[in-house]
Amino acid sequence: MRWYDVVRQTLVSITCILLWGCLLRYLARVIPSISGETIYFPLRLIDDDRALNMYRLNISHEIYQSAIKQYDHVVGFLIGSYQLHGRRCPSLEICNVEQMTFDELEQFRLHIPIRVLGRVGTQPSTVNATITKEAEDYFNCLNKTTKARYVMLLEDDALVVPNFAAMITTLMEQLDQRSQIDYVKLYHPNQLRKIPSIPMTTTGPFQSIAVSFLMCGTYQLVVLRRVAIAWLFFLADVRYFLTQSVYLSTPESCCTPAVLFRAVRIPEIVSALSGEKAVLGHAKDHILDESRFVGRQTDANLVVHIGSISSVRKRRIVLSEVRMAKDRLH
Repeated sequence: MRWYDVVRQTLVSITCILLWGCLLRYLARVIPSISGETIYFPLRLIDDDRALNMYRLNISHEIYQSAIKQYDHVVGFLIGSYQLHGRRCPSLEICNVEQMTFDELEQFRLHIPIRVLGRVGTQPSTVNATITKEAEDYFNCLNKTTKARYVMLLEDDALVVPNFAAMITTLMEQLDQRSQIDYVKLYHPNQLRKIPSIPMTTTGPFQSIAVSFLMCGTYQLVVLRRVAIAWLFFLADVRYFLTQSVYLSTPESCCTPAVLFRAVRIPEIVSALSGEKAVLGHAKDHILDESRFVGRQTDANLVVHIGSISSVRKRRIVLSEVRMAKDRLH
């Protein structure tokens, strides 16, 4: 290849990257987002955990008329989503896995039942003991008799997206027609998501992606991951905007901050999985993923992960929602 061919290919690649970046930036501003990360992680506060916490508390205070700690976030934003769409909020129950009911939970007792499952004993001191307790707590909380068709288990470090009430309704309507599905995971880290299966979209976008990757040539290793993730979420936003429905795909192994279970299958799920030993590398999400039960995953997150401190690894973690919020505005 002669030198001017290399120069020409390089110029074409740079032009492609610039045009692609402009297109993504334009789409980020004109397509209604269903992800909610820019609402829960405003750019001016994104690096200040304390300021972010107070910012969300102030919003949830207006919804629930109280302002204390993380549980107020979870309950307040869930109620707020249903109020926003003029829908009746479903029956709620708080599952407390600690030995006592803390002050921040007492405020809910008059309005929301609190089930206390904590037992007297020492706190886990090792990583494996913590993971084991988390799995036991998870399946104990799930073990609840109900007349409802579906039960959502929402952990205390996840907030529902603004359009949650409408999105979860379309999801349950689909599950009513697909009785073979036992549970649906409502969250997966952005950076771990893959391009959706072809039946979920038209072939046009995928052809565009292929052409763009070929044109980018020497730069594709740099832009491949970011372009793929960004395009995936634009597809999810566009699909929901056009059809007003979430889509289901094969579940990927990871994370259970929000899972919707078919109620009639819960006794069997609890019976089969609560006895599984959870250890490092085989936590509660692995137990669920590797079970015989049929699962699916939504094409976009219906909740936002706000827990920035890992209780297991005792360190701060960088949330994928923070990365997405920054990418949308840069």
